[in-house]
Amino acid sequence: MVSGVNNIGEGTNSSEASATVVGTGYFAVGSGNTSPVGAFVADTNVVGGTIASPSVATINVSNVTNPAPQAVYQHERYGPMTYTFGGLTAGVAYKVRLHWAEIYFNAANSRKFNVTINGTQV
Repeated sequence: MVSGVNNIGEGTNSSEASATVVGTGYFAVGSGNTSPVGAFVADTNVVGGTIASPSVATINVSNVTNPAPQAVYQHERYGPMTYTFGGLTAGVAYKVRLHWAEIYFNAANSRKFNVTINGTQV
């Protein structure tokens, strides 16, 4: 399941999808962050996309369950990109939880995200 987060709050989860990439840990990546932020590592293991200028705005996360640190929401990478994570364990399911904040556009539906895991759009 995937849900989006913006300055209004967290959206509803997508339908559940299965993927073959599985394991026991997790990867917390600050997309667009050039250095670690809390448990979120710097933006690595990625091909494509453009890193936007960081925002200094405080993002309202009061409606977000287990929000990331502010700096995660104040950075972004946009455009077509692919993240590849190695070292995963086959046969154990991973949960994918994405935190996003739109820091450029102000109008609803100005930017849309398509997320694909192992070739399946989720």
